[in-house]
Amino acid sequence: MKLALPLVFAVLLLGFFLHQSPQAEAPAAKPAPVSSSPPGAKRPSLMASRTAQQAEEQRQRREGMDEVMAKNARAMTPRLKELLMNRLMEVRTPRYKQLFDSLQVDTATQADLLKAIRDREERLFDLHRKQRAAGMQGIKEFGADYQIERMLTDKLFGLLVGDEKAAEIIKLEAEMLGTAQKVASSLAE
Repeated sequence: MKLALPLVFAVLLLGFFLHQSPQAEAPAAKPAPVSSSPPGAKRPSLMASRTAQQAEEQRQRREGMDEVMAKNARAMTPRLKELLMNRLMEVRTPRYKQLFDSLQVDTATQADLLKAIRDREERLFDLHRKQRAAGMQGIKEFGADYQIERMLTDKLFGLLVGDEKAAEIIKLEAEMLGTAQKVASSLAE
């Protein structure tokens, strides 16, 4: 119960800075200009006009989202990163240590595992900041980079403790990530 409030706080901070919906602050699309063509002049078809209008609205929404994402990236300072990483590890470390002890992982290897986890989380934070700064164009690249970071750390777990124990660590991480996402989703509603 003692960890519930700090966990919610950490999730709130992470959710706000890393998963903030850029659509929430995107400016509203401007109405399409009314044509002042004379009645006899050749006008584009209604469908072409609507398609052009929709394309312009999408472009304006993307630009608005890019602005919000860039603003969000600027807020992701090194100091914030340090605070979030400290809090994240403070909340998660007891669960990791409990698992490590049950798997009979020695103290030195536990320290190596925790360092690998923190290093990965710091790299993921930097990837989030980079993605936000790049706007909507950065989303695809972020997804691939995120998967690579996860896979590299998972492989490192295997090298440190073997594949069976690594699978247990990966399972625990998936549970903790799922819990954090549920909490963040419920708070966003």
